[in-house]
Amino acid sequence: MDNANTQITGYKDTPIIELGDDIFEVSRYIQGLARFIVHCDTPMTVAIQGDWGSGKTSMMNMVRASVKNDVMDIWFNTWQFSQFDFQNGLAAALFNNLLDALACGKDTKDRVLRVVKGALKTAMVVGTEMIAGGTMAQRVEDLQNQNALEAFSELLKLKNTFQSAIYAKLEAEGKDRLVIFIDDLDRLQPEKAVEFLEVLKVFLDCDRCVFVLAVDYEVVTQGIRQKFGELVSAEKGKSFFDKIIQLPFKMPVAQYNIGGYIESMLRNMRLECDAAELNAFTSLIVRSTGRNPRTIKRLFNAFQLLDIISSDALGASVKNKQILFGILCMQFAYEPLYNYITANISDLNEETFKDIISPAKPEVEAELTDLLNVRDKKQMERIRGFCEVFLETLQLDDDASLSEDELRNFRNVLLFSTVTAVGNENGEVAQEGKNWSLRSRNRRVVKSVNGKIKKKYKRDFSLFQIRKERENYAFSDACGEICTSSKRNPEIKFWFQYKIYSNEGRIEVLVSVWSGSASVSGQRLTAAIKESPGFDDIGFTEWDWGFEKIILSSERDEEGALADEIFQALRPILDAVF
Repeated sequence: MDNANTQITGYKDTPIIELGDDIFEVSRYIQGLARFIVHCDTPMTVAIQGDWGSGKTSMMNMVRASVKNDVMDIWFNTWQFSQFDFQNGLAAALFNNLLDALACGKDTKDRVLRVVKGALKTAMVVGTEMIAGGTMAQRVEDLQNQNALEAFSELLKLKNTFQSAIYAKLEAEGKDRLVIFIDDLDRLQPEKAVEFLEVLKVFLDCDRCVFVLAVDYEVVTQGIRQKFGELVSAEKGKSFFDKIIQLPFKMPVAQYNIGGYIESMLRNMRLECDAAELNAFTSLIVRSTGRNPRTIKRLFNAFQLLDIISSDALGASVKNKQILFGILCMQFAYEPLYNYITANISDLNEETFKDIISPAKPEVEAELTDLLNVRDKKQMERIRGFCEVFLETLQLDDDASLSEDELRNFRNVLLFSTVTAVGNENGEVAQEGKNWSLRSRNRRVVKSVNGKIKKKYKRDFSLFQIRKERENYAFSDACGEICTSSKRNPEIKFWFQYKIYSNEGRIEVLVSVWSGSASVSGQRLTAAIKESPGFDDIGFTEWDWGFEKIILSSERDEEGALADEIFQALRPILDAVF
């Protein structure tokens, strides 16, 4: 990969206009939808469905460009009008646009708009009763109770007026049908979007008309719940959607050729990639933010900014740029994971990632699930898949493990990413109220003490820290522990643990010993170890499960000196027990 000075471009969130700009190579879907619109029976309503930023407006623009020679078309953007909070304003704006496009006279226009503004509620009653499942007799009774039958009659006349105007305009234009594109419905408040759809169904169910709407099914169902209450069933919501929409068209996001899109963005930054390097960038995106074009643009804007900021410190290393990009993908898609990694920056090792990818114990997986705010198994699988790809990105050589040099390089790159993270005024990453710095310090101290124990006593203590606070363990606590037996009583297995924790500004160390076997009670364990010389001098507190003692309360801050002090405090106990 060749890296020259970064070209600063930035990426605007503007939709594609022309079919020739089909950067995701989905022309078969565009042309297929365009042919359907030109030749389908009418009236017809098409819903282009997809998440925000998935390219619905671009799709509608390219479809419009494809059909413009065969149909008469009108474009209406609901977002532009929805910012004004006045009753029925959105429907009135739509009708005003339609009347202008149909070249209706002033008298017709005034009469239609007057009916729209005065009788919209009546249309709503009919439409909403159909959703709620009421009978026609009930609807008529409701209309009578509202003294609105006269207004409803005006609505029927309004539809006939529109139909006549459509026929006249199409004949004058020499076209077969009118296609009305309505964009950004899913940017409306869900309840308002539902009301707007009700208007379309009641007013505009006209022959030789095709409506193409940018709307997401989830927005419709949410709006129905807001309008009629949470007790409305999913079937009711689907029934309403099916009555409004004859053809649902899901954005083919999974078919997007984002490789070419990413390659063009990297080239704009003067980063020329070979196939393997491009695949690495693409894999990071697919495993994190996904194929949403708007999100990819935001990701690359942040990447350009951090590339500029870090260029002096990180130099022209392409590998570091890939690592920085991967960190951004993590930050955008898995913020709790990013916060966890950043907070443990001084203690990062290969096990940090392996615990996430393949936890050794169920309790480790449960704690990580809570710590990373994982909602379900599917999300956890996505996080694991991303971590696997990210680990490959961190490699500076061809082996599969993370060396100290690779971890050190990762930490260096990671520091620059906090500029685009959600944090406090000092640029520190938000840590959700947990004392990460104290946790990391205690972890390092335990590692040091464990090393001293191994050298002196030939015992391999492991490090233990919880990820979710529970009884008797705080988030910042760190423990050294081993399941073993004494030389004097090799048949009795027991757990030996020392815990470092904070108490009113001081560091304290608690030693606990308990049975490592269901067949050995705490009392039997205590009785057996009491035989050890020097045990009585230590002064343990005995419990049913074993015994414990606070062996140290220190004000030391320097880690090396604290580790020495803890080790010296542990020695009389280790001598007695082992």
